[in-house]
Amino acid sequence: MVTLEGEVFLPSGTISGGGAVEPSKNVLDLKNSLREKIDALKTLRGETKQLNLALTREEKKEISLKNKTQEKLDLINELKEKEKK
Repeated sequence: MVTLEGEVFLPSGTISGGGAVEPSKNVLDLKNSLREKIDALKTLRGETKQLNLALTREEKKEISLKNKTQEKLDLINELKEKEKK
């Protein structure tokens, strides 16, 4: 059997190998680390929501400007047609 740290338990009862790359963490350290990551995720989700709202507003502005531009172009073309007659 091999542990998560890489130690090997042999059938004879001996242990070999292993060695932690970083010191083991206790449950409270892991819980705090998880809480920090959850808080960071909540912050990022909030920022993403705000950015999406801003993007939606800008897209609506763009559509409005395109529509106004098209209306003006239509009027210009209409006037040109009247001048030809």
